[in-house]
Amino acid sequence: MLSPITLIFESSIPDNAGASPVALESLEAHGFQTIRCADLTQLTQQARLHALPNRRILVILAAEIAENCVTANYLRTLHPNLGILAMSDSADESSLIRLIQSGVDNTCTKDASVALVVTILFRMLARVGQCVPAAIPQPVSAAPETGSWFLSEQDWVMVSPEGKRIPLTTGERAFMLALLNAPDHRVPHADLIAAVNQAYDDLSEPDHRQNRLSVLVSRLRAKCNQHNVKLPLKSVHRWGYMFSGQY
Repeated sequence: MLSPITLIFESSIPDNAGASPVALESLEAHGFQTIRCADLTQLTQQARLHALPNRRILVILAAEIAENCVTANYLRTLHPNLGILAMSDSADESSLIRLIQSGVDNTCTKDASVALVVTILFRMLARVGQCVPAAIPQPVSAAPETGSWFLSEQDWVMVSPEGKRIPLTTGERAFMLALLNAPDHRVPHADLIAAVNQAYDDLSEPDHRQNRLSVLVSRLRAKCNQHNVKLPLKSVHRWGYMFSGQY
C-alpha cells in the first residue's frame, strides 16, 4: 500500500512557519507525508491527484470556521472516504456542531498538542479505506431496484430513488448500515449508538452519546434537504429509529 498523504488547508500560508497551527515537521517526524494547500482549488487538485485505490488521504482544515465548513462539505461530496480533521479557534459547542454537520470526522482546537493531533490522525488513518466497520456485518447485496434507496461506493454514498447522491461520514455510514441491515429496518437507540461508537472507536462517557446520535441524525436530515430529498427516517418515541423507505 502506498504511504498515506496528509493535506493541510489554510486560507493563507503564513510567512513564519511557527505561526501555523499545524507543525509540519512534527507530523512528518511521526511518518505523515504532508502537503500544505493555500486555497480550495489547490486542495481539491491535490486530493484528486493522490486519490488512488491503494492510498489513504487525510485532510487537516486549519482555516477559519466558515471556510472549514464549506471546504469539508465540498470535499465530502467529491471524496466520501477522506479522513477530515477540522481545527477550531475555540471549543465552543456551536462551532463544533457546525463542523460536524459539514462532514468532518473529528475536531480539535488550533492550540491542541502535537500528541493529540497525531493520535487523532492515526485513528482516522485506521478507519480510512476500510470497507465495513468490524461490528457491522454487511450482507451481499443484489443490484438495487429502480425506485429504491441504496448505498454505493462501499457504502460511503447513499443514493435516493431519484438518483440523488448523498455522501456519508464515518458515523452516518455506520448508522445507516445498522438500520438497513436490521429486520424491518428498526434499531433501538442503544444499538445505533454502539454501531456509531464502534465505527469511531469512541471512548466518550455514556451520557454524551445520546446527544451525539441526535446531532448525527439532524446533520443527516439537513444534508438530504440540501439535495432536495426527504430522508425516510422515523423516530420511534423513546426507543430508536426506523428507516421507512424502500430498500
